[in-house]
Amino acid sequence: MRILIFLTLLTIQTGFAQNKKILTSTSVGLLKNFGDIKGLGKSGFSTLTALEYNIHKKIWLTGKLDFQSIGYTRQLPGLEIAGRLNIVPVVVGGRYIFSDAWKISPYVGAGAGLAMFSVPTGRLEDTKIIVTSETHFPFTYAFVLGAEWKFKPKFFPYVEINYQSFADDFGIFSARPTFVPFRAGFRTFLF
Repeated sequence: MRILIFLTLLTIQTGFAQNKKILTSTSVGLLKNFGDIKGLGKSGFSTLTALEYNIHKKIWLTGKLDFQSIGYTRQLPGLEIAGRLNIVPVVVGGRYIFSDAWKISPYVGAGAGLAMFSVPTGRLEDTKIIVTSETHFPFTYAFVLGAEWKFKPKFFPYVEINYQSFADDFGIFSARPTFVPFRAGFRTFLF
């Protein structure tokens, strides 16, 4: 987290010195679970906020903060807990734009970071059900394929598909979670 804050401050400071180098983006989308993990829903939602710094004409350094939520049911001795699995990935990576001159520019990207998983759990005490959550911090990596439309000189709507996997199953899931968020949003210059 300290590294992400440092990179964000460095990016903002550098952006003042070099105009039009910082993009901010926001998006919303559908989160699809293509795995076969018992109790995990097939779809959820995703929101994303990102800062991007142009290190070369077609290459952007990215820092992303995501929020994802998907339904989850967990079987415990004597009870079933139904709730939401909430995931907050923080990913640093890069994005390559195939052409800066085209009106619609395809791009690819990749990144890695940490995610915070909040997993619903509970226990049965006498006749009372105590519902809580467990928190895990797995390593995550992501790949992205998308296209942005240079609608105006400072406003770029985009659509993208992501592949996101996590390096641990926490001993809770039957396999490592893998999600595919489909997102639509916009980018704009910060300064």
